[in-house]
Amino acid sequence: MFLMLLACTTLNADPQSEDQVTLSGSLYQSVLGAGELQEGASIQVFDSGMQALSNAEESSPGNYALLVPEGERFFLSIQAPGSLPSIWTAQAPTNRGLMYPLYAFEEEAVLEFFASLEAELGEIDTESGERVHLWGTTRQFMTDDGQDIYLDQIEILEGQANNLVLGYRLEDGDLVRAQPGETVDWFFGINLDPGQVTLRITHPIDPLIQSETVYFPEAGEIIAAFYTEGY
Repeated sequence: MFLMLLACTTLNADPQSEDQVTLSGSLYQSVLGAGELQEGASIQVFDSGMQALSNAEESSPGNYALLVPEGERFFLSIQAPGSLPSIWTAQAPTNRGLMYPLYAFEEEAVLEFFASLEAELGEIDTESGERVHLWGTTRQFMTDDGQDIYLDQIEILEGQANNLVLGYRLEDGDLVRAQPGETVDWFFGINLDPGQVTLRITHPIDPLIQSETVYFPEAGEIIAAFYTEGY
């Protein structure tokens, strides 16, 4: 699922300045594993202060090129036909390069998945368009010792208030709810308020070492916490 992307391509518009670099890669149709590329998406680039910088160009069907601030944090707002809007963030390289894969949150599949969790979790507000949901994975987040991530290490903060973190691990192809002290493959925060949401992950050995990734979602967006900060 997490493979490197296609070779770099150039943008057809918005000439590159000296403090910008070009990233390119693919957007897949579904976060739940569909391997087809997503065509016709709108991908907007923001800087660390959420100021709009540029729009990605679809260089070929499902493949996109974008200008990002050199060596700086940037955000992507992704909207695709038939999908829920999502927000991503990453640190830009200092040279032209490749992007990790991006995934559209196909609306029908995501709503069906959330509905399957409601019997255990209660109502997940996907209809009002006023809430934010965080969808994360630990597969791209490993300590320098290659250790697993445990539920107890993950915090989701709205402002300074902790939100319930829902952790799951994969067992024989099924999702099993993780309890404190158990490892996590996927984690969620549901019914969050738009604004500032911080994902904090604490080192399993040294609790003074923490990773924090901050998002600024708008109402109705899904936070894609796939490529978080390392320790």
